[in-house]
Amino acid sequence: MDKERIKQKLITEVENQFQKQENQFRKAEGLDKLNAWSEKFGKTPKFSELIVDKLNEILEKENIEFKNEQEKNEFLEYINPTVKDLITKFIRN
Repeated sequence: MDKERIKQKLITEVENQFQKQENQFRKAEGLDKLNAWSEKFGKTPKFSELIVDKLNEILEKENIEFKNEQEKNEFLEYINPTVKDLITKFIRN
């Protein structure tokens, strides 16, 4: 399994989705912008779910199956900082 390739695919797909949402947010002004902020922070758990769903899609498309729990845990440990970075980026922007 090429962990780095999977990580890069995840980043690309999530950032594409992120850009779509950000374009809508940037167009808002005044009270609409405040409402957009509120809505954005309410969507953070959904954004986290989107990341997990995208990761599962990528793993499925690549026909990746973990040999055992240890391999799965090692991969999750590897990808976890990337997932956290994506969520942080979503919140900060």
